[in-house]
Amino acid sequence: MIISELLRATEDRTTEQQFTTNHFVPLTDLNRLGRFGVGVKSVLQISDQPQFDPRIESRLGTTAPRREALGEAVRQGLTREPDPVLRQAVERRGVEVAAAWYRERGWSVTVLGKPFDLLVEKQHGSRTVEVKGSRSRVDKVIVTRNEVKNARTATADLVVVDEITWSRDSCGRIVTSGGRLRRWAGWHPTDDDLTPLTFECRLPEGPQQND
Repeated sequence: MIISELLRATEDRTTEQQFTTNHFVPLTDLNRLGRFGVGVKSVLQISDQPQFDPRIESRLGTTAPRREALGEAVRQGLTREPDPVLRQAVERRGVEVAAAWYRERGWSVTVLGKPFDLLVEKQHGSRTVEVKGSRSRVDKVIVTRNEVKNARTATADLVVVDEITWSRDSCGRIVTSGGRLRRWAGWHPTDDDLTPLTFECRLPEGPQQND
């Protein structure tokens, strides 16, 4: 969030210089400078459970019911994890757990990411693997059009690694662990398995009416 936008949201008369002074914490431990680069003098104080000013909530739409609804949607697998850094860490953990599972059973594993997460091979053949990672216990996952297309045209497995836990180390980096692995070999999703969340709409031909 840009500082000036936060200032407008709170309708505060504080200058940007004062905002920076009030919301940044001096970095007194010089041994930690290497993490940010030479010359960095302060770090932004962050919290895993941030408290929002009601004035910011009303302007930006970050209301408590909205946060609760978003959290519930993440838990049910109906939407992606909103924090991109945490989302990537959880996804990487899911891929790590899945790759280890196949290697322990004698598969040769190549981590690809796109157009699918893993390519696993044995003497009798190969298959693609789509991996879904989540912090919560889920019974639904979000899949893309290309993921469905690949599963319907190739020999594919679906691996879901949920209940992944995370924390921050002493340097503030996200560390993930755990995870419950479930595997569906020969995954071939049918239309009945899929619920559309969005549609792509082709615009009609012809002149636009501006009446």
